[in-house]
Amino acid sequence: MLQDRADTLHVFIYAPQCERIARVRQRVPAENNPEELIRSMDRQRSEYIRIYFGCNWSDPHLYHMLISSEVGEDEVASIIIETIEGSENRRA
Repeated sequence: MLQDRADTLHVFIYAPQCERIARVRQRVPAENNPEELIRSMDRQRSEYIRIYFGCNWSDPHLYHMLISSEVGEDEVASIIIETIEGSENRRA
C-alpha cells in the first residue's frame, strides 16, 4: 500500500527454514507438519500480495532492506530504528 511513498521504509525480515520450523514447533506444539504449515502460509501471503498489490512479495527490489531474523528480534528492531533515525537526520 505504501510502496510509492517516499516517507516509508520497506523491510523484509526472513529466516532460514530450520529457524522457521523451530518457531512453528514452539508456537503451535500440536502441529504435526510444520513444514507444510509454513509452505501453506507462504502461499497465502504470496497470493494475497499478488492479488491486491500486483507484485511478488519475495522480490527483493520492493524493499530497502532485507534482514535475517537470525540476528535476533532485538537486533532486527535496532537496525530498523537506527535506519529510520538516520534517514530523519539526513532529511533535517
